Amino acid sequence: SDSLGASITAGAHHHEAPDVDDDGRLDMAYYDRGLVRPRLYWSGDNCANLYITMCAMTYHRNGGTAEGALMPDGEAVVQNHVCFRLYGGMIFEQPLIATLRLMDRVSVL
Repeated sequence: SDSLGASITAGAHHHEAPDVDDDGRLDMAYYDRGLVRPRLYWSGDNCANLYITMCAMTYHRNGGTAEGALMPDGEAVVQNHVCFRLYGGMIFEQPLIATLRLMDRVSVL
């Protein structure tokens, strides 16, 4: 509408874990990542504006030695990272008089 708008951004990312030189150590870690980011925009009749956004992201990464492979010392190297993030923010703007505006910003992680 004239005063309300919204958008959403979403993504999914994936990368395999190659061992290009066949030495048993992964040359680049495997990862999966997904995110979604909705946004809301509002404009009031009195020139007030509000912008709200949030983001949820999940991330999983594995690296180290290839499955079944060992380093020269006989040990496997395990690099495993899993995380979930949720964060958001808001910006509000309200004109008070011709030369003065109230602005408020909030972010949450």
